[in-house]
Amino acid sequence: MKAVFDPTGWFFVPEPRPPASVRLFCFSYAGGWPWAFRAWPTMLPDDVELYAICLPGRGRRANELAPDSIDALVTALGSVMTPLCDKPYALFGHSFGAIVAFELAGELERQGDSRSRHVFVSGCAPPGTHAARPPLHTLPDDDLVAVMRSWTTTPNPALADPGVLAATVPLVRADLRLAELHRSRIVTLASPLTAFFGSEDHSAPRDAVAEWQVHAGGPFALRGIAGDHFFLHTHTAELLAAVYQGLT
Repeated sequence: MKAVFDPTGWFFVPEPRPPASVRLFCFSYAGGWPWAFRAWPTMLPDDVELYAICLPGRGRRANELAPDSIDALVTALGSVMTPLCDKPYALFGHSFGAIVAFELAGELERQGDSRSRHVFVSGCAPPGTHAARPPLHTLPDDDLVAVMRSWTTTPNPALADPGVLAATVPLVRADLRLAELHRSRIVTLASPLTAFFGSEDHSAPRDAVAEWQVHAGGPFALRGIAGDHFFLHTHTAELLAAVYQGLT
């Protein structure tokens, strides 16, 4: 079936699968777009339907006000997701998206939802731990771009394109600001929690990602994936095999 946006406009569905038994909601890294997950359905079994978040303030929602906090974002998401939680679901978030997915899982649990099958946090330390290092969102543009380039071991031509940088840096800065200023109210999640780290990811190394265990009220797993911070793009099949294993 043709890719669609769900009626709320919040989620991009690259391959609608109404008969699927579980929905997988995906949340991208800072400055990311829902298109990052466009190819994922081709590597997932037919019983999984993927929904990728489309944040206000970018893309087709560029004229909408961007959220001023993760709490505000999660409150809005919680209301639009309730009708989509009519079947078992899981949440996957990478980097900035990991914090959003985690906080959203907590919000849905507070609402009394019990259909969450799993929460996957990827390439990120838990919320609050960012305070241990100097904030990135306050860096000058050139310094922030240098940090963005350090996240991957493979040169990214897009990060050498002035036009791409002009559009991307403000989005990355805005998302980093939300993550770095956020202080979580969640102690533990009831849902099973899996944390992924990249074997060559210096921005979110194994020991930092392992700290998610303190938020696990149920089963917890720490999984390493080959690659740098963007292992979700370079080692997608390995990552999705582990995600599906967690779902089943």
